[in-house]
Amino acid sequence: MNDQDMPAPGRNQARVCAAIAAAATLASGAAAAADWHFNPRVDLAGLYDDNYSLLPSGSAISVSGGQLGAQLGIVAHTPRTDFTLTPQLRSTYFPSEHEFNSTDGQVAALLHHAWQKANLTFNADYVNQSVFANERPDAVVPGGDQGGAGNGDSGRIVADNRQRLYHVSAQLAQQLGQRSNFEASAGYVNADYEHQIQGAQLDYRNGDGYLGFAYDATQFDTLRIGAVAEEYHTDSASLSSSHTDGLRAEWARRLTQTLRGYLRVGGARTTYDQPATGPKPDSASNVTYGAGLRGSYQVTEVYLDASRSIEPNGTGFLVRRDQLQLNVTRQFRPLVFGSIGLLGISDAATGGVGAASFENRHYATGFLQLERRFTRAWSMNGRYAYSWQSFSGETSDRRGNRFYLGVVYEAGRL
Repeated sequence: MNDQDMPAPGRNQARVCAAIAAAATLASGAAAAADWHFNPRVDLAGLYDDNYSLLPSGSAISVSGGQLGAQLGIVAHTPRTDFTLTPQLRSTYFPSEHEFNSTDGQVAALLHHAWQKANLTFNADYVNQSVFANERPDAVVPGGDQGGAGNGDSGRIVADNRQRLYHVSAQLAQQLGQRSNFEASAGYVNADYEHQIQGAQLDYRNGDGYLGFAYDATQFDTLRIGAVAEEYHTDSASLSSSHTDGLRAEWARRLTQTLRGYLRVGGARTTYDQPATGPKPDSASNVTYGAGLRGSYQVTEVYLDASRSIEPNGTGFLVRRDQLQLNVTRQFRPLVFGSIGLLGISDAATGGVGAASFENRHYATGFLQLERRFTRAWSMNGRYAYSWQSFSGETSDRRGNRFYLGVVYEAGRL
């Protein structure tokens, strides 16, 4: 059976597997000479949430129980190549609310290879998770560049559903001159849901690409300009797939030895496919932007980011997402750490069939966390989180409180 004869989900998974295999081939050449490390992590916690599905007031369902998580960080390093593979499992158990029990898995791989005048970074992720984990994003500091995308969350938990998400991306930087670089990136996301729920969780596929140039204006400043493209497809026959083209410019500056920031602005135009019935939707234009700071000091780490991006979404629409995030972590004593995180999201449909009926989403969450380490590997964490959400078509908002107390073992922690 050739690629064209395969059903769409099979073709998507085959492409992801082929990309991972290509990265594994590149990594295998350096594997024999690599310096390998294995970093296990296990956490066991008690959990209470007074609105686990983040439903409207009066419909909230509270849960209490336990959570167990385990992951293994496999790290290989050579003078030119860094490779990380991290399988993870997380399970929740609620004795009185069995319908909310779940076991989620994830495998994340990262490969970075450097040549004399070029660098390649490859990422691959597979996630199989309950929508309870995906539809309530947390204020977690991303590992990649600032102004990054979400996981297609719509914010609606209307059934016990599961998401299978495949994501691959690659970034290439090629030196052209002493101060200039050619940059290119490409990414692909495939999201499958166990149940198709209109307006909440619908299968989608999204590909994006970037071609541009970077110029080091000074030893502290880098300027970037480039073109972006994005292709979004939904399997819903009643909604429109779309194509987006745009331009983007960025100024990144190292403000001090420990603090760096960026400013980004761009424009994007989205056109929509002809639906099965009815007229073709008008095209839409949107301004995108980003601004942020990231600093690491002796006892304090700070992350601040504000962005507007065009993103795929499980509702079946390409959405314009405005996002604001703040994280601060501070070491109060040699073995005592505290952190605070705030995240705000606003989603609106860019256009397409049915866009007038799209209910704009506003979501905010924040947490306070205290960590007490007993040794370098063993620690205890206490955490409180508050979430709020509203939709333009609803008269009441949604609120939830979550309490967490757990013990963590992490062998490779610094």
